[in-house]
Amino acid sequence: FNIGDDTDRIFDFEDNVDELDLDLVGLGFASVAALVSTVGTQDGADAVLDFGVDGKIIVENFTLNNLINDIV
Repeated sequence: FNIGDDTDRIFDFEDNVDELDLDLVGLGFASVAALVSTVGTQDGADAVLDFGVDGKIIVENFTLNNLINDIV
């Protein structure tokens, strides 16, 4: 994911197997908790990290609560 890349969709993410490697500081967040509380939402069955005009990440069929420990 790069800022400005519109929407990235992840279809086969596995809890505690896959990791979402984000540059938290570069994105302006001090921690995963700050990131999730600011841009994270649950949209039906999908976890969403919405950075507004800078793009979003959608992890299909995955809960935001499960995603928290997979963000590094």
